Parts: sequence; C-alpha cells; structure tokens
Amino acid sequence: MVIVKFFKKPDSAIALIFFPLSFFFLAGYTESLFLLLSLLSWHLFKQKKYLFSGVFGFFASLSRFYGILLFPSLLLEYFLKLPKNTRFKLGSYQPVIPLLLIPLGLVVYMVYLQYTYQDPFSFIHAQSLWNRGEIISPFRTVYRYIKILTTVSPTIIQYWVALLELSSLALGVLATYVLYKQKQFSYSLYVFLGSIIPSFTGTLQSLPRFLLVLFPIYFIKLPTRFRPLLLTASFILQALLLTAFLTGRFIA
Repeated sequence: MVIVKFFKKPDSAIALIFFPLSFFFLAGYTESLFLLLSLLSWHLFKQKKYLFSGVFGFFASLSRFYGILLFPSLLLEYFLKLPKNTRFKLGSYQPVIPLLLIPLGLVVYMVYLQYTYQDPFSFIHAQSLWNRGEIISPFRTVYRYIKILTTVSPTIIQYWVALLELSSLALGVLATYVLYKQKQFSYSLYVFLGSIIPSFTGTLQSLPRFLLVLFPIYFIKLPTRFRPLLLTASFILQALLLTAFLTGRFIA
C-alpha cells in the first residue's frame, strides 16, 4: 500500500524493478526493510502524522545509519512548507518535535553497542575492515577511482566493480541536481547526503547498494525516446550483476 502511494506512476515502479541491483531486495540484506521504513516515514509525514513518521524514522535509523538522513530531509520539507514569516520561529516547529525520534534510533543502537562491545562507535571503527578507516576528501576518492580505471586491466572483475561504484556516485550527483532543478529540495538533500557520505571514507564500496534505497531517484522521469534503451541496458546489467552475485563475487 505504501509503495503504491509513493510510486503512483508506473514509470517509478518500473525504474525500481529494473534498477541494476534491485535483486538485493530479495537477498539477506536490510535493503527491503530499510526502504519500507523510510517510505512509511515519508508517507506519514506527508499526511501530517508526525508522531508515526518519527516512530518509523526511529526504526529506520535503528536498522541502518542512513536512516538518520531522514531527519534533516523531513525537517527541510517542513521548513519549506511554512509561511515565510514563521520559518524562524521556534514555536512553528512544535508539531514536528516527534521527528527527534529519528536520531534517537541511532542513539539507542549506540547504547546497545556500548553494552555489548564496550564501544558505542564500533559501527564506525569496523569500517577499517573495508578500508574505510579515515575521513578523506571526496575529490581524492574520485581520483583514486580514476586511477584504478586507468591502471587496472578490464579483464578482471575489480575493474568493473570500480566502474559500477564510480558510476553510482555520478548517478547520485546527477539525481541530486535533477531533483533540485525540479524544486524537490528535500528529496534532493536526501539523495545528496546518501550519495556523498560514502565518498568521505576513501572508497565507494557498496555505494550502488546504498543508492538502491534512495527512492527519490525513481521519481525522475526518463527521456521518452531513450527510455526503452535505458531500461533494456539496465535489465542486462541487472542480469550480469545477479549472475556475478550468485556465483560468489562481491558486487556491492
């Protein structure tokens, strides 16, 4: 029901289905759960049911760090809908106080980590296992990937994984721009943060999978004359990635 409400146009639902990594929704990952929770949070927010929006946002940030991105995005959505003369009055934000439940989800998870592993930031410290142990400029990260693509042979899968990851960043930035031009500012912020944050870690590893749950990208209308070609190419890429995934290769 939630998906039907959000993906009112068939084009959006088709874009979701044909997304190259949509098979992760059927795998043992949290993508499907997170997408459901984040959609519920947005859907209820648009219905002005702020308490329930905050509750589902709480569970979204509890299930995945990206859930916290709902907070600034929904807050911006509320800010833009306020009359201009009330935007900077604290009293205007009383109805959306329940949105504070969203970052609380991450806090609860950190308390659990402290109790279990004596390290509330272990989800950050564990990133070193994936070569994400330090904060690096996104430009350096992009340079690293360009260097990989110009030095690694296309005959090995690492080349194509790097190309997929860099292309995902480009797609995220492009989607951010398009949504901004369409004056969908809160959606644009949501996609921008979700796309750019991984680039500060020095690697874009798993970014294609992170991009999968940033649902506003599916609202972007494809050019009519290029749509069949783009969907066909996306379906072929999906089949290739699924084959690689099922044979034990790391994709995202």
